[in-house]
Amino acid sequence: MTRRRYLSVTALAVLGIAVADYARILPRMPNLLGLPASTLRERVQAFADLLGVPFEAAAAAMRRNPPLFLVAIETIRRNIMGAADVLQLPAASLHPLYLRKPRLLNMPPTTVQRNIAELAALFEMETDEVVGLLIRHPALIGTSPKSMAWKFSVVRDIYRALGFPSDKASTFRTFPLAYTYAEERLQQRLLMAQ
Repeated sequence: MTRRRYLSVTALAVLGIAVADYARILPRMPNLLGLPASTLRERVQAFADLLGVPFEAAAAAMRRNPPLFLVAIETIRRNIMGAADVLQLPAASLHPLYLRKPRLLNMPPTTVQRNIAELAALFEMETDEVVGLLIRHPALIGTSPKSMAWKFSVVRDIYRALGFPSDKASTFRTFPLAYTYAEERLQQRLLMAQ
């Protein structure tokens, strides 16, 4: 009978997970406890191979988004390929984005497509133009359209204070990354502009 080795302090160290971090993750994801260390290592290696990055880089991305440890690599591959199709980009061009923002790997292509449609409606723009902005500023892909809608009034007020066109499309075209800012940062920018 083969004995399965489950997570130990040594296995956690190989994955770059501190015991304290694991203790914080475990209550939210008790399923991790049942996975053998070899399975986790295989998943990290498969993720590294998929993105063409070193094991350590893949493990770091997965630590920032622990649910990835439980997701099948084929699901991750489908999400990457689907997002690439929606954005009309080579999948490899999205790999750096996924390393920086691994939670985007949880986003199925239908969600990416829906967000694009919502952004086009919100900013009164053509879909192709929204896709172009997302390609130039990939951080926008993970920003919720609802969050952007809420931020519009602050961004509009900043634009008005600076004497720039403040319609929805203009604010999104000229400085789309403002919509990724935290509320406090936008408020600070508004105070500086006034």
